[in-house]
Amino acid sequence: MVEHDTTKDDDCAKTKVKKDPKVEASKVADLSEVSMAETVVNYTITVKNTGNVTLKNVAVNDELTGVASPANVTWGDMPNGVTLVNGVPTIGTMAVGEVVTIKASYVVSQADIDKGGPIENCIVVEHDTTKDDDCAKTDVKQKRDIVLVKDGVLDLGEDEIANPGDIITYSFKVTNVGNTTLKGMTITDPLPGLTWTDGNTIASLAPGESATLTATYAITQDDIDAGTRHNMATVKDTPPDGEEPVKDKDPEDVPIPHERDIVLVKDGVLDLGANEIANPGDIITYSFKVTNVGNMTLKGMTITDPLPGLTWTNGNTIASLAPGESATLTATYAITQDDIDAGTRHNMAIVEDTPPDGEEPVKDKDPEDVPIPQEREIDLVKTGELDLGENGVSDPGDVISYEFTVTNVGNTTLKGMTITDPLPGLTWVDGNTIDELAPGESAVLTATY
Repeated sequence: MVEHDTTKDDDCAKTKVKKDPKVEASKVADLSEVSMAETVVNYTITVKNTGNVTLKNVAVNDELTGVASPANVTWGDMPNGVTLVNGVPTIGTMAVGEVVTIKASYVVSQADIDKGGPIENCIVVEHDTTKDDDCAKTDVKQKRDIVLVKDGVLDLGEDEIANPGDIITYSFKVTNVGNTTLKGMTITDPLPGLTWTDGNTIASLAPGESATLTATYAITQDDIDAGTRHNMATVKDTPPDGEEPVKDKDPEDVPIPHERDIVLVKDGVLDLGANEIANPGDIITYSFKVTNVGNMTLKGMTITDPLPGLTWTNGNTIASLAPGESATLTATYAITQDDIDAGTRHNMAIVEDTPPDGEEPVKDKDPEDVPIPQEREIDLVKTGELDLGENGVSDPGDVISYEFTVTNVGNTTLKGMTITDPLPGLTWVDGNTIDELAPGESAVLTATY
């Protein structure tokens, strides 16, 4: 304004001021990757007034995306000048160049891990005249893995001996050892005759969770003979689209105790023939009954008998015997005079199997004494002849010569025979004893008087 005491004038020059409201938003996560549920991701949100005017009521909106179960982040303590308005942090006043930092966090859920991520947390900073946004991404690392542990327990029953039909109870423990929920798991086991108690599928397993299924199996004679029941189980899940199933397998060998045992019973019958008297050459028929009294099939059994002259009817071997099964072999033997003299035929038989590798053979022995009836009988015939001398007339002193014929008319060799004669003055020519006479054999002794 120009003034004088008598006059004045004025004029104005105008310069326009351009307002440029602007904010800049930044969001940073402290973890670039997560692999476990319950992991806490911490976020740092930075808002800066990069314009040339003071801003008021700046809203900081959080938009959590990329998660399976969307939920708001948890806000940390609000700095001075920031308040929560309907759950949204709001900055009351921001001077030009001012920076405000807000903290937030998010707890990763199992559903997030199962979905696979990434977990994306975006921030949108809004003012009625400007806005900006930024996103923080955290990758999700998945690990799908499974473990199967198979165990089997054999119930031997009250007799505590393995028999066909005894039950093995199998347990199949499946554990999710990954970080992702597994679904639709199926256990397969190729063992014929295996019966599942409550099915062979598991609907779902969370990480670290286990489930146990059971099945039963009745053992067979083949299992007992083998001494163990081996089989392999496999578990497999139903994978998400585009992925391969995870699987595991576990073999199980259930020991089956076996009792290998054998019994031999030997019998002999003597055929005396039509005369019903034991004679050399009469036949003893032996039977050798072999019984498997264990619980395991026995194989390659051989019977040995040291009796000289024994003749096997159909051989002395048995190929195989199941538990409780018996087989009978036969052999013949022609008795001798020595057997008759002894009155019995004694001998011992032994049976022995061919054992499995690493085991000792099982064996048994049985003696047999076959009685041989003896007929001990002797016959004596005495004859005498008088020698009248040259005169042909009996005179005192003429000599009578006696013959004593002794015959063994029994079936047993006789020994140490003595002839006695009470005649006074009888003189034995070569003695009155006979050492031995076989059946049917005769000896003649002489004496004079």
